[in-house]
Amino acid sequence: MRLSLLALLTLLVLPASAQPTAGLRLGLTVSDLDFGENSGFEDAEGIDQQPRLGLALGVVADVPLTPALSFRPEVLYAQKGYVLEVDIRTTDPVSSEPVALQGTQRVEMDYVEVPLLLAVRVPTGSALDVAVEAGPSFAYRTRFHLDCDGDAELVSACDTINAEDDRKEADDSGTLRKADLGASLGLTVGAGPFDVGLRYTHGLTSLYDTETISISAKNRVATVNGTYRFRL
Repeated sequence: MRLSLLALLTLLVLPASAQPTAGLRLGLTVSDLDFGENSGFEDAEGIDQQPRLGLALGVVADVPLTPALSFRPEVLYAQKGYVLEVDIRTTDPVSSEPVALQGTQRVEMDYVEVPLLLAVRVPTGSALDVAVEAGPSFAYRTRFHLDCDGDAELVSACDTINAEDDRKEADDSGTLRKADLGASLGLTVGAGPFDVGLRYTHGLTSLYDTETISISAKNRVATVNGTYRFRL
């Protein structure tokens, strides 16, 4: 038992002989928002949230700390957001006339993202390099855009939000938070200079930065990526 523990500690603390590597990454993102269990949004009748598909690309590095542990900083451009399918049918409280609102609202939010991950290599007994990675991810929103199809009221609301003056006013008032902090957990499998990975990132901060909006809305993103690595 002591020998096993000693061998494990030795593996974790010995200086790594492997060289640091850098890499180019391209991935596919599948994202939406977590509105929380108490927001009532998930159960709202006539509103159905669908994921947005996007891209993630950038540069990554792997800095060995021990033979089993490495530090993996990244700088990525990641597309996030969500899609709302709206089909609301109700009655006007004044005229008692039926009212319907139908359409699709696509919310596009693009970020510069900096994940700072620790990766633990998993022994496989083969040439494959398998690692589990986890850590914080810091992001800053660089683009926000609404794209709406459907009834005129829905399209008009999107056009108003997208107007430059209104968007600047919204940013100045802090309605939407630009900075985002998340937690990431992933798995990578590598062979030679190439690896593929799966990652899930969940936001830790709400996108709304105002006391007038009490709904919690946090980014959640699943990513499938491929990376080409080279020694530094």
